[in-house]
Amino acid sequence: MNIIERIMPPVFVGGPLSSGRVDTPDRNAGIPHFGDSTFFRMNPKRKTAVRAAYPQEFDQLVPAEVRAELPKMHVLVTKLSEGVHLVLPVYRTNRPFWTEPKSDAEAAVTVEAMARMGGWDLAEMQAFAAKYCTDDLVSPTVH
Repeated sequence: MNIIERIMPPVFVGGPLSSGRVDTPDRNAGIPHFGDSTFFRMNPKRKTAVRAAYPQEFDQLVPAEVRAELPKMHVLVTKLSEGVHLVLPVYRTNRPFWTEPKSDAEAAVTVEAMARMGGWDLAEMQAFAAKYCTDDLVSPTVH
């Protein structure tokens, strides 16, 4: 492994494998941006939201039959300014383990819990990896 492979890339590096993006009315103005804009318009005091990713919002390079079995991605959406949102994948699970956060403070507690659990439901990811991966790509982490 060379040194570049060991460096943590910034969140926006990677093209379709990027771990985050900024949505604006002019860029990425599809269904996710419309949904997030509607949420923030209906909740004017909110600056953050936690939601399930839309189909093919992430994992575009994963074959459809595999994607169907991959635990669902959940994202943190942060309103940077009117119509400009930072979208970051934060957790994978098929089980909703939280109720929809009703405030930014509740969203913060939810995301902190997601981080503490290492970003995914470990049992679900291990089951997925057992079926689709040849290496042990999923190991527990505690943050």
